[in-house]
Amino acid sequence: FDRKINEVYQLAADMGGAGYIFTGDHDAVVMHNSALCNLNMLEASRINGVDKIFYSSSACMYPEYNQLDPDNPKCSEDSAYPAAPDSEYGWEKLFSERLYLSYMRNYGM
Repeated sequence: FDRKINEVYQLAADMGGAGYIFTGDHDAVVMHNSALCNLNMLEASRINGVDKIFYSSSACMYPEYNQLDPDNPKCSEDSAYPAAPDSEYGWEKLFSERLYLSYMRNYGM
C-alpha cells in the first residue's frame, strides 16, 4: 500500500449463488478461490500493519440442522459447533473464520 490502511473490510468470496455452490461440481474452485482470497488479504494486511479487519462470513458455515426451521434458525456463534456446514463453501467459511481468529491471536490484528 502507498499509505497507512487502518481497517480492512473483507466482504469478497467466490460464491456464485446457491445453484452454483450446492451442485458439488464447483467445490474445489469455490474453496480454493475463497481461501486464497482470505489468505492473501490477511497476509497483505499483516505485512502492511493493518490494525483491524472485519471478516464477513456466511450462514452457510452453521450446521444445516440449525437452519431447517425457517421461522427459528439457530445461527448464533455458539451454535457453530459441532461443525456440520451444508456445503464445501460453508466449510471454507468456517476455516476462514478460524484463520482470521488465528491472525488476531498471533498478530494482534
